[in-house]
Amino acid sequence: MRPLSKKAAFGLLLLSLVLSSCKPAAAEVVPTVAPTAVPAGDSAATIVQPTPGPATCQLAANALPAASSEELAALAAIPPVNENDLIHGSPTAPITILEYSDYQ
Repeated sequence: MRPLSKKAAFGLLLLSLVLSSCKPAAAEVVPTVAPTAVPAGDSAATIVQPTPGPATCQLAANALPAASSEELAALAAIPPVNENDLIHGSPTAPITILEYSDYQ
């Protein structure tokens, strides 16, 4: 085995000094606040129960512009999903995502 050159020995010594001077940073102590009781008549404490059934999405009024007659005609021209389409996953999945793409 060859002995280390002076440059390699100096590099290893310098690296060991740098690494030995590193220490982990002190963890920041974040004070916690004790929870407070909610008054019995506070409406913010009302628990909303989930509604069973499919999820729905309601857009705010005028969030999207109304579809034009050309856009509605284009949507009507898209055929429904059938057994000839490529399907991934369960056909009875609670959520269905349709992706139409054109490779050009």
